[in-house]
Amino acid sequence: MVASVIVSAALEAGIEPGFCREIVRTCRYRPPAGAGPSWPWPVRMRVLGGFTLDGDTVQRRGGGRSASRTLDLLKALVASGIDAVPCTELADAVWPDSDGAAALRAFEVTLTRLRKLLGRDDTIRVRDGRASLDATCCWVDSRAFETLAERAEGTCDNDPAADAAIGTALSLYRGHLLAGETESAVLLTARERLRARWLGLVRRRVRRAAEREAWREVSDACRDALTIEPTAEDLLRHRIASLDRLGERAEALAAYQSGTEQLRLRLGAAPAAETDALHQSILGG
Repeated sequence: MVASVIVSAALEAGIEPGFCREIVRTCRYRPPAGAGPSWPWPVRMRVLGGFTLDGDTVQRRGGGRSASRTLDLLKALVASGIDAVPCTELADAVWPDSDGAAALRAFEVTLTRLRKLLGRDDTIRVRDGRASLDATCCWVDSRAFETLAERAEGTCDNDPAADAAIGTALSLYRGHLLAGETESAVLLTARERLRARWLGLVRRRVRRAAEREAWREVSDACRDALTIEPTAEDLLRHRIASLDRLGERAEALAAYQSGTEQLRLRLGAAPAAETDALHQSILGG
């Protein structure tokens, strides 16, 4: 619907957000493709860099073991990606110490609690033994990132829209998937998939900026990425070199010191020969 597209664009631009959200609720507009977090979603989740849950229909959360399991199921659904996932896999992921039948019974009980928490039965759809979050009423930043990343990856290097597409995707990636949460095989696999995709976009952005000799952009992009992935040594070198090209020698040396300290603390590793050679060239300059 054209009206929902116009309202979505107004929300993203910050134009009369309260009025626009009221229009959406009154007219019961469905979110158009690409609607962002400003849309009045019934359920909104941010899982990149941590976990937050809010939205128009989300209920107040209680405490205790059952509440924790309810959120564990929600996180497992998110970690499973965009496609519907077998209910048996979700049950095994959340109740690994239970046998198949007991885990599936626990899944069914917890699914009821989860739907109650989210405030709508249609937020989670189950069909043919597979469960999924309904994209028309649930916004998840990891899903939005993957959609935008795919769009950015589909652009050619000579496409003037490539930089904007890459930047839009990267703006959603504020940290690794469900950082700080208890790790499962499903979560680790999903986290690594998103991490690899994010790093690919960062490296492409840095390369494109370097080709234009936009050294400030290179430096800033690497700085932002290193706050999330402190051991990405190639990005550390790009940051050091770009600061040096900007004539900011002291900042380049400081970046070397802080970056190599992260390598030692997190990996127990010394910097690569290439990194040390760059450091020495700046000292000698």
